[in-house]
Amino acid sequence: MKRRFEELISISKESMTRELANEMISFMLENIGATDPRLRDELIYGTLARWIHNDFFNEDQLEHILTKATDDNHLFHQIGEVCTDSVFKRSFSALAAAAVLQKDQNDVRLDQDTVSGLLERVCQYLEMEQDTRGYVEGKGWAHAIAHGADLLAAAVRHQLSPVDGSGWRVLNVVGQTLFKGYVYSDDEDERLIQVLIALLHRKDSGEVNLGLWLQGIAHDLVRIHADEGAALYFFRSRTNVMNFFKTLYFYPAGEEYRKNLEGHILMLQNMI
Repeated sequence: MKRRFEELISISKESMTRELANEMISFMLENIGATDPRLRDELIYGTLARWIHNDFFNEDQLEHILTKATDDNHLFHQIGEVCTDSVFKRSFSALAAAAVLQKDQNDVRLDQDTVSGLLERVCQYLEMEQDTRGYVEGKGWAHAIAHGADLLAAAVRHQLSPVDGSGWRVLNVVGQTLFKGYVYSDDEDERLIQVLIALLHRKDSGEVNLGLWLQGIAHDLVRIHADEGAALYFFRSRTNVMNFFKTLYFYPAGEEYRKNLEGHILMLQNMI
């Protein structure tokens, strides 16, 4: 089947029958967690994303991909494991789901029921994901936090997502990712900030106060330092928060919060 899939990668949209598309979708979702980085990242995900973008699939097939990619056997596959190969299935299922949502954003074809519960499900995923590795030698990108952030940003952007009343929930989930005890080094902060930007662009996001949320993140670090002192968990969390604040500082979305960010960063730099 792998050889057949490789032969069909360059197939034209006109030659893609419904039956063949269903066959390819099943193969790609079944093998989306492959440990071979070329098969997983370049061939399966790359091809799936391209076919989604170029309208190879109909509405039913897009809904199937989204529903399947976010089910317990994909996005939540062996959730909670650390440093195991299960992360690849979770992480790249998140990317597959994000590709569907991004495609559907401007030309809505998905059903309301399919999208409405997805925002909370993605929040739960990012809360539960414990494998924070970026690049894994010999196996390629795991990047579960970054890919989960991509999916959360796509869910927030989608006009069928019920963002009203969920703004603080989304912000708090983003904040929690900074306190997982691992120092991010592969642009996870950039991807997480896209969630904030997506939320700020939604006019129905409710009473979201980004300045108050940033203050809360800084205060969480103060509390951790008071409870644990200069422990490793504190230093790792501080590094993540400071990198996140510094990155946000230079985004247009963070412009009105720069004075507050400067104060938070200076305070955190002086904490020993």
